Amino acid sequence: MAPSAVSPPPESANKLLVKPWNRPQETKEDLDWAPLTTIDLSRFDEPGGKQELAQQLYDAITRVGFWVVTGTGIDDERVLRQFSIGNTFFKEPLEEKRRYPCNFAEGEYFGYRENERWIGDTGVKENIEMVGFCKLSYYEFTDSVQLNIHKDIPAWKNVGKHKVVEENWDEIRDFHSDVWEVARKLFVLIAIILELPENYLADAHAYDQVSDDHLRYMIYNVRTQEEWDRAQAYSKGGHTDFGSLTLLFSQHVAGLQIRTPEGEWKYVKPVSGGITCNAADTLTFLTNG
Repeated sequence: MAPSAVSPPPESANKLLVKPWNRPQETKEDLDWAPLTTIDLSRFDEPGGKQELAQQLYDAITRVGFWVVTGTGIDDERVLRQFSIGNTFFKEPLEEKRRYPCNFAEGEYFGYRENERWIGDTGVKENIEMVGFCKLSYYEFTDSVQLNIHKDIPAWKNVGKHKVVEENWDEIRDFHSDVWEVARKLFVLIAIILELPENYLADAHAYDQVSDDHLRYMIYNVRTQEEWDRAQAYSKGGHTDFGSLTLLFSQHVAGLQIRTPEGEWKYVKPVSGGITCNAADTLTFLTNG
């Protein structure tokens, strides 16, 4: 009897399982919250909407540097899916995560940043991991691990992708593009404030052009209280982000603090369905302050 033909396993059988990630409970402590302006982008295309939103944004971007946007059209299910993909990556073996490291020596941020640096002479390692994809800045790095992910443009077609990124690239790419559209609208509002042509800043950050814009997944790993105590003297102080805009999707846990124009440090309250935005250094340079 001839041996039976054996069918190869379906492609899906070899894919990484992306388990749903759920947010932790919201911060219940009544903290000293920063009074941030909320910009409802659903009004952007209404008659006179851009001009009204620009007026609302003026004080936030010229005095505080932080605000919240809502009405972006990006539903929370898609945001949670991106958190789930990122969480799957960070649970991968270190060998897989190291396949495509950030090449900081060449000034590149695309790929994986490992928590390999030591904090001073404390004997405590950084607890930050990041992974980033070119187009669109996610969050500034401190003590975590990063993956920085590039845009889907011809110039980056040969940039290596980790397994979970490759397998979920269509979703990541579409999310990438939609977040950039949020940034584009904000650049239009900022141009209106500056009395520039509406697309002046948006064109300078065109999605199809080479730039350092990227999407970033990051995680802060757990430390013991002893490690926190030893690292305290080297904790990262106040800082500004290095790009034009930072868009931060909320996990509903308060941790970020900002310094108000009065010099007080206040907590940023997570807003359901909102994105916390930050004007960063490059925007300051482009606009001469």
